[in-house]
Amino acid sequence: MRPLPSTRPLTCKAIPPSPPPPRRPHRAGAASERTGALEALTRLSESNYELVVVTSRQHVIQDATLRWLDRHYSGLFQEVYFGNHFALEGKSQRKSDICRTIGARVLIDDNPSYALECAAAGIHVLLYDWGGAYPWSKLPPHAGAYNPDLIRVVQDWGEVERELASLAQRLRATADNT
Repeated sequence: MRPLPSTRPLTCKAIPPSPPPPRRPHRAGAASERTGALEALTRLSESNYELVVVTSRQHVIQDATLRWLDRHYSGLFQEVYFGNHFALEGKSQRKSDICRTIGARVLIDDNPSYALECAAAGIHVLLYDWGGAYPWSKLPPHAGAYNPDLIRVVQDWGEVERELASLAQRLRATADNT
């Protein structure tokens, strides 16, 4: 797999910093061991993709999040950006603004609100819906106005890799024609 035709980062949303509690089995797929995330992200990193995390997490849990990322994905991410959403203290930043600032070309996220926000800003999004089982990861019916070339629903990390390869090919073809 070849990187996108620029040095701009591919962004990946942070996965929850601790295993989900047993009473929430629908979140069990969030653990990297169950999704193939570690293997896929390792392959992408080895293929010279620039991997960064753009998360809505608050600054107050920044240290715990960084420890979790280091424990589960040590050395894979070049940077971690916190949006500080819903915080009582500190400035919040929209994911689309962070992505534009860092020059990200793709966001992988399981939240349709962030997918729509980033697509509206011209950022490609892979909307992650693990095995079609994430009830929160569905585009709402009123989302019909989004550009389907910018938002693709993916159900596993193998599909993430395939969509990124396809996107890279489309972007290279577009760049070659300009």
